[in-house]
Amino acid sequence: MERAIEEHVTLRVAQQIGPSNLIREYQALRAEVGMFVGSLIGTHGVTANDAFDVMRQVDEYVSELIRRVVAEYVDGKHLPQ
Repeated sequence: MERAIEEHVTLRVAQQIGPSNLIREYQALRAEVGMFVGSLIGTHGVTANDAFDVMRQVDEYVSELIRRVVAEYVDGKHLPQ
């Protein structure tokens, strides 16, 4: 997963997508995944605890994406003009 995050950040910086747009993208991604995971509760043996555990992992991943992309823009001086 570490490599996937690094590749994603590198791609987004190369695409010159600004940090605020990226954060908005990640928030939308998290919301969509949350709605999907929530819709699985009670189906295929998925419990609310299962969904909570999955969303905790999703939240950690999305938070790390946000942290890394912002750090790259700020620390790497890639802020759009």
